Amino acid sequence: DEIASLDEQSGRIVWSRVNALMDMGVKPIYKFTTKSGKTIRTTGNHPYLVKTTASVAKPRLGVFIDGANLYYSAKQAGWKVDMRRFKEFLSQSFDVRVFNYYHSEPVPGDPAYERTTNFLNLMRRIALVKTKPLKYVGGEKKGNMDVELALDVVRHLGELDEVLVASGDGDFFELWNYVFKEKGKSIRFAA
Repeated sequence: DEIASLDEQSGRIVWSRVNALMDMGVKPIYKFTTKSGKTIRTTGNHPYLVKTTASVAKPRLGVFIDGANLYYSAKQAGWKVDMRRFKEFLSQSFDVRVFNYYHSEPVPGDPAYERTTNFLNLMRRIALVKTKPLKYVGGEKKGNMDVELALDVVRHLGELDEVLVASGDGDFFELWNYVFKEKGKSIRFAA
C-alpha cells in the first residue's frame, strides 16, 4: 500500500510505501469531501491544509432612525449627529443594507416647514427618508412614526443579520421581543 502526504520542504505531494501500521486504539472518523468531489475519511490527528481565497462577509445591517427622537436627544445632550459619517462608520464593520430615516413633516405655513423640508432633502442623499404629515392637536404638534419604523424592521428582517434602531423610545420593547426572542436576530438600540 502507498499513501500520499505533503513534503513540507518542497510543498509537493509525495507517495510513500506503508512500512508498518501502528495501533492507536479506536478514534472517531471524520469524513469530508473536496471541491473535486473526492471523499476523505480520516482521524482527528491528521492535519489538512486548506487553501482559501474567500473573505468573511460582513453582517447585513438594517438601520432605522427615529428622526424626531434622535433630534431632541442630541439637542438635549448638546450634540450634532452627522448622518453621513455615522453611515460610513457603520459601513466599516457592516454591510448596511437598509438605512431609513423617519420624520414627520410640518405643513406649509408652519414656522418649521422650510427648515425641516431643507433638512429632509439633504437626508435623502444619505438615507431613504420616510415621512408623514404632522398632526396639530390642541396647539401641539404630534408626529409619531413608531409603527412605520417597526413595520419596516419586520419587512426587512429576512434580509438582515442585525438591526439597529436609533431611538430612545420605550415603545419598541415588543419589537425587541419579536426580533431577538422570536426570530433570533440581533437588535440594538442607540439613543
